[in-house]
Amino acid sequence: MEEPETVIVADKNFTTAILIVAITIALSSCVKYPPYEFSEHKIELQRDATTLALNGILSSDSIENSIRWLQSMGTRFALADNHRSVAVRIRDKFIKLGYSDTRLDSFPATKTYNSVAYSTTQYNVIAELRGSRYPDSLIILGAHYDATNTTGDPFNVAPGADDNASGTAAMLEIARVMKKMDYRPLSSVQFVAFGAEEIGLKGSYNYSSKLEPWGRAVKLMINNDMISYVSSLNPLTWEVNIISYSNAKDILKRSKFLCSRYTSIINVNDTTNYNRSDSYPFFLKGYKSVFFMSNSGYPFYHTSADTYLNCNFDFCTEVASLSCALLVWSDTHEL
Repeated sequence: MEEPETVIVADKNFTTAILIVAITIALSSCVKYPPYEFSEHKIELQRDATTLALNGILSSDSIENSIRWLQSMGTRFALADNHRSVAVRIRDKFIKLGYSDTRLDSFPATKTYNSVAYSTTQYNVIAELRGSRYPDSLIILGAHYDATNTTGDPFNVAPGADDNASGTAAMLEIARVMKKMDYRPLSSVQFVAFGAEEIGLKGSYNYSSKLEPWGRAVKLMINNDMISYVSSLNPLTWEVNIISYSNAKDILKRSKFLCSRYTSIINVNDTTNYNRSDSYPFFLKGYKSVFFMSNSGYPFYHTSADTYLNCNFDFCTEVASLSCALLVWSDTHEL
């Protein structure tokens, strides 16, 4: 999450039998019979079965591996010499998952850091799952991949495990299970790893400004930033902050419902940090957006100690389950 320059600030207890039946339904029928052919009741049953099937194979081990992989790059600071190679490695990861329609989208970015002016080319990484019925309509699942460090030299060390390898790892995991389950959305789904968030939300400002000229309508933007830290080991106390925007009260309502239905975590709604991550530029463009973030204050924020050792991968998987559910349900709502 970007640091402010000053201070600008049906329930989850499904039985095993129902889960097995739901997964069987999703595997056998959800792709064959598009939701728009069904009654609203059948649409909800299919959404439920599909969500359970996808969330059932989300893996905390896989998320941990991705966070450790991103941390192993040493630094992901936007002004460091390796910033393009970081984007290339994320692009290649999507391609390896089966997303042949993956590309780097470059943009110019300037930043003065420690009294030195930098003019750079930065990169967003975009992987697309083409919609079967509304290909020009987008649901964007986003997270920034760059990191910073205020307690050391970010040009050499910026581990950024929670901020924001966690959000990037959750996005990669959702992309993995959707490809594994051969999920075929009605609207196109874009997985976007944003660059240069830590130096002023540069990637999301740039990308959100391009979509209308390209003729792509954004149905929803889902943002994950700092979603792997909780201060308690007791799962009954874990909280996710659903940060909402004034133009998307329906998305807040849907997110709270889905959080209760598909996860065991508590949801709160505190909009203090609404303008400090990549959902904000989309909101400014009039696109419906939501921002998921842990509700625990992070003591290692923007430090050399922001490593995988301080991450809770089970909590991160729960937030990923919420994002995945919101994506599936929003794909078939209000078409």
